[in-house]
Amino acid sequence: MAAVGYSTGVSGAIRAVEHLAQVAVEVEAAPLRSTLIIPFADRVFGEDGEPTDAATTIGMQVLLEDLAWWADALHTARQAGELVPGKVRSRLALAAAAAR
Repeated sequence: MAAVGYSTGVSGAIRAVEHLAQVAVEVEAAPLRSTLIIPFADRVFGEDGEPTDAATTIGMQVLLEDLAWWADALHTARQAGELVPGKVRSRLALAAAAAR
């Protein structure tokens, strides 16, 4: 899961992105470590919709490269079989232990 935060202010919605990462982990998504924060979003894109500054362009490139790498890695891993979520495995193990 990739996250992009933007705002017309200095924060670039960084707190929202940080919170979203916590939510993603809780629902057992795989959030990327790298995120893209775009402060002053009303100033960093040209009429064509492309970024006008190097930091945004590079940040977008890195984020998309990371997303592609992880998508491929997780696709390969999932072909070997889905991993049942840890909370489910824990509940099943506790139920089995209690039944003994």
